[in-house]
Amino acid sequence: MPATAQIPNGPCAEEDVQLVMTLASCSREDAVKALGENGGDVTKAVMAVVYC
Repeated sequence: MPATAQIPNGPCAEEDVQLVMTLASCSREDAVKALGENGGDVTKAVMAVVYC
């Protein structure tokens, strides 16, 4: 079973959190927040962190 992280809208794959952290060069807190605000969509989460 893959590891999961809790985001505001429900669980998210831990690898998604790690991917956002790597691509956006951000903290875990920022990655989890961005994923929650973007429905778990990695691309949108990265864009939100990088361009906001």
